[in-house]
Amino acid sequence: MPPRSLEPDRDLSPVQVGRLCGLSCHTVRRVMTRGLLKGYQIPGTRHRRFRPPDVLAFLECHQMPVPDALRRLAHKYTESRR
Repeated sequence: MPPRSLEPDRDLSPVQVGRLCGLSCHTVRRVMTRGLLKGYQIPGTRHRRFRPPDVLAFLECHQMPVPDALRRLAHKYTESRR
């Protein structure tokens, strides 16, 4: 089930990514640490964030199912950055 309060102009937390992709937030953090999923750490904190297009690219690269909600979110995110 997609996470509530997904906004097209905001980056995603590990929990939101996990819910969208069917992964645990620990797995999301682990794949970022290993360099498989592009993300960033908020300066001065331990919080991590992910751009929806990067999450989409990760899933497609690893031939994992891509939820429609993520496709729409990544498209809106890209459009809002133009």
